[in-house]
Amino acid sequence: MNMGSRAAKIDEERLDTIAFQRKVIMGFFVVLVALIIGLIIAFSVRRIWVSPDLSSGQMITVNSPYRAYPYTFTYRFISVLWNWSEDGAKEYPILIKSASESYAEEGMVNELRKELADLKSRGVLNGRTRQVKEIIPRDPSAMVKSLSSDKFVVFVDLEIVDKLNGSVVSVRRERFSYTVAVTGESPDVNQYGLKLVSYYRAPEKLHFN
Repeated sequence: MNMGSRAAKIDEERLDTIAFQRKVIMGFFVVLVALIIGLIIAFSVRRIWVSPDLSSGQMITVNSPYRAYPYTFTYRFISVLWNWSEDGAKEYPILIKSASESYAEEGMVNELRKELADLKSRGVLNGRTRQVKEIIPRDPSAMVKSLSSDKFVVFVDLEIVDKLNGSVVSVRRERFSYTVAVTGESPDVNQYGLKLVSYYRAPEKLHFN
């Protein structure tokens, strides 16, 4: 092989090496861009769950809320839904619609609508007012049972006082239980990051000594 042929071969190998290196760099660049875009999307909707009491020392699962948080969310939802100041027949349907638009899944909404239909059919909703009071637990986090890192059973003890034309017609003290789940919806849609999924089991009467 003469000098000219050898130089041409070396030059060809050099060009092949440069072309291969360019492909590797371009491939790495594409992967890097895709990774950065993925991280931007992930962190744009990522929620950071902060304990309301850092002294408690509770261990939490990554991306899972402090246990007292689902309890507070559930009580807030129910207190909005079940407090009727003037007339349950007018207020309850509106509250179901407004409270359930972002904070309850379809199964839970259907249960609430069934309850509404039952109350209407029995004729006990017109002119009925309701006041819901929390029976405050010693430790709200103890009222929450984890099913997984993003699903919980929440127990809420309530005193429910119903009045008709200003007179008390019913006083109940019961423990309600709900399945609550973390939602990936945007904070613009759901600021709490949680949704009521369903009733967990039937209410239980509370007995006090």
